Amino acid sequence: MPVAAPPVFKPETVKLSREYGLEHDFDFNAKWCTHPEYKWGAKRTFFAKQSFTLDKLPQKAALRVTVDDVGKLYLNKKLVGTARQYKLITEYDITSLLKPGENLLECEILNLAAPTELAFEILGDNKTILSSSEETLFSLDGEKWVKAFVIENREKTWGKPKAIVIDDSVPEEE
Repeated sequence: MPVAAPPVFKPETVKLSREYGLEHDFDFNAKWCTHPEYKWGAKRTFFAKQSFTLDKLPQKAALRVTVDDVGKLYLNKKLVGTARQYKLITEYDITSLLKPGENLLECEILNLAAPTELAFEILGDNKTILSSSEETLFSLDGEKWVKAFVIENREKTWGKPKAIVIDDSVPEEE
């Protein structure tokens, strides 16, 4: 049986966006926040949520999030994905998960040790719809909710996130 010749590869030019790669400037204006009674500590799980209202659905919507250490994200009770790195911003396409009227973004956060924090923004048609702030609610037990503690000058200690990672995988419960 004859063996087929291997394919011949030809160089092609690839045009990359300005946000491609590490340490590029990109817009991420969310405030870093955490539970006011648990800014630092031993391993534990806690929760964050924020509701928002949409009069009209955007054509395209994205959730950008960064978390220290791991955050399982839900929009309107549907799993969006799991973000795992405070030095990277993970971006998810959430267009199909939004609905007219009241929407709810939730995050189950696992802190492995030391400080912990969360920052997120939802963009609709390239405009900010929602951003983590003092209005983000946190809970240590999923029952009692308090307004966020906003971390000032966070980048002075930890530096800016290094890149945006597009996560287009299909989320699975872990």
